[in-house]
Amino acid sequence: MKPGPRPQPSKVIDLKGGRKHTHREGNKNEPTPEAKAPPMPKDLDAVAQTEWKRMAPILERLGVLTEIDHGMFEAMCISYAEWIKYTKNGSEKSYCQGT
Repeated sequence: MKPGPRPQPSKVIDLKGGRKHTHREGNKNEPTPEAKAPPMPKDLDAVAQTEWKRMAPILERLGVLTEIDHGMFEAMCISYAEWIKYTKNGSEKSYCQGT
């Protein structure tokens, strides 16, 4: 592999302002999955479901969320729900401190 940063997907380059900043052509062999939100898992808690319903249409409309992203998007929603839970808890202990 060539030295330097890894190439970014063409969709990300386009969202950042296009190829005028990268000076490279688009990858003709790049996979192009359909921009379609994956189905929401049934086992998400209420906060994670709300975040899924809020973010999925936005990311789908931008063309950056596909069915391939199911696991990572689920993890993001779960992480967001945990962050909300621990920041609204108002306890003195940090989540990272354990018991």
